[in-house]
Amino acid sequence: MAIGRSKHGARRRQNSAGPTPLPTPTRTPLPTPKPIPSATPSPPLDPIVFANSGTDSAQIQSAIARFIVETGYGYPTNSVLGEPLPLMQGLLSGDIQVDMQVMVTEQKSAWNDAINRGEAVSLGKSRVDHWKSAFVVPTYVVERNPGLKTVQDIRSFKDVFPQDGGKVILWTCLSAWSCSKTNKAQIEAYGLNDIIVLKEPGSRLDLFKSHWNAEGRGEPWLGFLWSPSQGSVGQSVTLLEEPPCLDGAEPESGCSHPAELTRIVAHPGLEDSSSEIVEFLKKWDFGPATEMAAHTRLAELGATFQDTAIWWLRDQEDVWTQWVAPEVARKVLDALSKETPELAEVDEPAICPSNSGEDNSFRAVHAVGNWGMTERIEWGVDPVPEDYFRFLQRINANWFGISVALNIEGSLDSTVERIYEGFISTFTDDALTIMIDALHQHGCNVYLTLAFETNGADDAEHPVKRWQLGDPNMAREDAKILPENWPWGLDHPDHERFVAEFWQTYTDQAVHFSELAEATGVEMFSLGTETERLFRTRSGGSWPNDFEAELTAMVSSVRSVYSGLLTYYMHYNALTAADFYGPGSDHLWGDLGLDVVGVSAYFQLVDTRPTTVLSVEELEVSWERIFADYLVPLKERNLNLEVLFLEFGYIDAVAAPYQGGALAWSPRVFTDDNGNRLDDNQEVQGNILRAFFNVDERHDRLVAGTFLWGHSWASDRDWAAGTGQSHHMSVRDKFAEDVVRRYYRLVSE
Repeated sequence: MAIGRSKHGARRRQNSAGPTPLPTPTRTPLPTPKPIPSATPSPPLDPIVFANSGTDSAQIQSAIARFIVETGYGYPTNSVLGEPLPLMQGLLSGDIQVDMQVMVTEQKSAWNDAINRGEAVSLGKSRVDHWKSAFVVPTYVVERNPGLKTVQDIRSFKDVFPQDGGKVILWTCLSAWSCSKTNKAQIEAYGLNDIIVLKEPGSRLDLFKSHWNAEGRGEPWLGFLWSPSQGSVGQSVTLLEEPPCLDGAEPESGCSHPAELTRIVAHPGLEDSSSEIVEFLKKWDFGPATEMAAHTRLAELGATFQDTAIWWLRDQEDVWTQWVAPEVARKVLDALSKETPELAEVDEPAICPSNSGEDNSFRAVHAVGNWGMTERIEWGVDPVPEDYFRFLQRINANWFGISVALNIEGSLDSTVERIYEGFISTFTDDALTIMIDALHQHGCNVYLTLAFETNGADDAEHPVKRWQLGDPNMAREDAKILPENWPWGLDHPDHERFVAEFWQTYTDQAVHFSELAEATGVEMFSLGTETERLFRTRSGGSWPNDFEAELTAMVSSVRSVYSGLLTYYMHYNALTAADFYGPGSDHLWGDLGLDVVGVSAYFQLVDTRPTTVLSVEELEVSWERIFADYLVPLKERNLNLEVLFLEFGYIDAVAAPYQGGALAWSPRVFTDDNGNRLDDNQEVQGNILRAFFNVDERHDRLVAGTFLWGHSWASDRDWAAGTGQSHHMSVRDKFAEDVVRRYYRLVSE
């Protein structure tokens, strides 16, 4: 087998007499990250850490202020994403120096107390005060129903809106937000609790999604929104009339929300260490016209917050130059003139950086499957977020992974199917084609994998989990599985028919998606994901049987319609517990004549749960052990095949070296116990990846590429409002992003 280039610039399998040995890459040491240039190079200035609450207006202002602080004053900056309360605690403790948008109305007493105690300093107004309301409807709803004007009119127009249990659904705030209690109290004060039921979203993004989906279908919607925000800018909405609050009254008593007061707040230490920054921020005046210009740029053109800040600084030069000294303005303008092309104009599409010369490196991210933000592709909402491709370009990625769900209903179900509804549904062919075409148009290579998603089957009458498929012994190992409900058992009376039908329908699905992959030019296709008891080509280990014949037939059927690289990716447990899994896993890729060795690589790096930040050097010791014990032997069994981590990553958590999924989906809170102004959790994630890249370089890039898990198909705004709020395996907008960017650049050169 020879490796050649496809029309999209990646490798495609071509017929030949035999495998061509891969050249040994030149080993290059991982570069040391360069510090951000400082106005006073000796001694270096301490970083200024900005709070980031995730709202559009906060992120726009933060991006603008950080660009001025970095380029005009020479200070490096960092940003901490989180909810208002943890950010407030971070600022009061000194871990955060500036919050560009404190919602004073929601946390008035807490901030006033902090300022009176000298624990925080108010530097002035952040932006123009804007509205918020729990009774927002799309304007077309009012136009279709002329009598609908006030909150009380909802009773007369109850049948217009979607209902749950006979009550009108009102999308409210997240329970962690103070407006959640306020909205509930307003409903009761207006006497509407007998006709309105509050529906709490799972995230800020879920709230916006509910509105976008209704708008896209032209359907009625009622809920809480504020302006400016991603959910309201660019949308035609109407606020149902509420009585104004009289002096001293609160919205809970039955009146409208007052205009939101926002302020810039700083830690008092900033006045001592960086008085010029304090003076600059005191002059900040983000007026309504300039703010709406930025939000319009953000919403209509799909710009990133960095793009928007650069555009705004160029477009509003006469505004911000009044806030800084002339020499500072000159430095900022000079930096703007030298800004990189991909950030200078958002109208130009981002392109995945191509390899140089004959280099065929895999510099990849994995978008997961049809869940989270990636599923928006099915709704037709922002199906091709341009700033997602700018993220790929920013980190020098050139490959993109997509997981396609297959389904069975339970342990007795022998029919592998595509399903198009439920928690994790199969991508429709149309949605996959849109994604693949968009990726190719942006210069990216595409990897497609099949994966059983048995979420419903886990709790079915006859339960089964993905990893159990193919194991003849499972009825003896899982108390929930009775022998009569486990046709994988070798002595089950329906064993032969069941196994034959399962593999035939599985092969049919593999052929369907490999035909789509061929038609769309997908460069690499995987037959399955982390089903080691199913993907066994030899007997041994814990099992007396194997599925070599069935797997060989599947490979042959797929090869007949697909000419790209073919692989399977195996859970790392099959390497660390080789005696249990046996030779059927050890020799899988060679036995089947596959083109690439794939591993799902979530190795445990240490034996005890760490409570402090582990250094790169400490983590390199762990990776050296893993290479010696597992990866070098794997390569030796597959000398002519590239080894890829087709799923790889660690959550930003201090405990991640011990438990890769530690803190998963919990809210991110800034911690800095080692006092270096980096978030400890993010620092560990970055150190793990850096240590791996260093060790892989020492082993001449034995692992030829990594598909970093968890990078959902989402715009910057959606990401910040959704996944970016939580601990997650992604590197996007974290310390680890810079680690990946530098290494991916190295291997591309």
